[in-house]
Amino acid sequence: MTDNTLLYLWLTLKYRQNMPFFVKLVEDCGTIADVYEREDYSDLQYLRGTDKKFLLDKSLKNAEKVIEECKHLNIDIITFEDDNYPYKFRQLYQPPVVLYTKGKLPDFDNNIVISVVGARDPIDSSRRVTDEIVRGLADNGFIIVSGLAYGIDSVAHKAALMSQGVTTGFLARGLDKIYPVEHTELADFVMSSGGIISEYPPGVSANRENFNPRNRLISGIADGVIVVQAAEHSGTSLTVTHAISQNKDIFVVPGDVYLFTLSNNLIKNGAKPVTCALDIIEEYMGVYPDKMIKQVQQIDKPIIEKPEIKKTLKRENVVKASDFVMTENEKNVYTAIQKSDGISFENLAKELGYPAHILMSALSLLEMKGYVLRINGIYRIK
Repeated sequence: MTDNTLLYLWLTLKYRQNMPFFVKLVEDCGTIADVYEREDYSDLQYLRGTDKKFLLDKSLKNAEKVIEECKHLNIDIITFEDDNYPYKFRQLYQPPVVLYTKGKLPDFDNNIVISVVGARDPIDSSRRVTDEIVRGLADNGFIIVSGLAYGIDSVAHKAALMSQGVTTGFLARGLDKIYPVEHTELADFVMSSGGIISEYPPGVSANRENFNPRNRLISGIADGVIVVQAAEHSGTSLTVTHAISQNKDIFVVPGDVYLFTLSNNLIKNGAKPVTCALDIIEEYMGVYPDKMIKQVQQIDKPIIEKPEIKKTLKRENVVKASDFVMTENEKNVYTAIQKSDGISFENLAKELGYPAHILMSALSLLEMKGYVLRINGIYRIK
């Protein structure tokens, strides 16, 4: 924890989650201390009137309270300027400014990280192939990341643990409680392996608005993402959307044309189909040849060389909002928000007549692309 941790908490606790302009605000002002000490934000055109009002409130009371809570709960706080802040997160269009962590975190930047996502209620064969793939990766030193949720998430964490590998869980709530509560014991094992991480301070519950921002971190920390039994319009589809925009490798377990609709469509569009750990290991031998441990000698397939880019990325290489194009659904949602002075999810659903999952997908993508801001549950044009 640095001396500036209090000021980063002062900034982020004013919002339900980290906002796209946080890093830009610090960069434009100079330091987080300059942001705090500033008395006039009128020249920063990307800030709304509400944002400026929030920033003029200099009280540190809430931030001090969170720091005390975290000390009591053994939760560590990592800010964007800390040395142990993961470099891979710095490449995101919307990097988290503050991370809350608990347990033993791995070295994400100098190891291969694979995120595993998929169905909450998978069929037996999906569970089996996930277990086999993850065990093989964990045996070879890959860090396994997932969301501690039901289904494929828990299978992935357990498989890594059973291989005495390293696995990290990302939560969509504060780390004072585990969600789902049934995974409390699993979370204890994960904390002793690769720790758990959240953007949210203690006391924040697992509401639906938190899951998509959490999903962008699950993909953002990874070199590649494995997709198992994914259907269209699922939470997995949002994670995959983030992974594609972040230029991550996409690996897909193929399967039933009715149960694996998103999975099979991803393969049609260029994702690599995988059925065993070696299919993934071969992709990274050219980048991390010193990281492979057990199984690499068995590979007789051609090795796909990858350019050594991991250590040369700059923040200016990040995809910008202006590079994105809106889909038809996103245009309709954007127009409805634009006509209002701020509108809730429920009122948007009533006005457009969209099912909840379609509206949530469009809103999440508009937020990710930087067109829309959500503050206290109200959506506004950025």
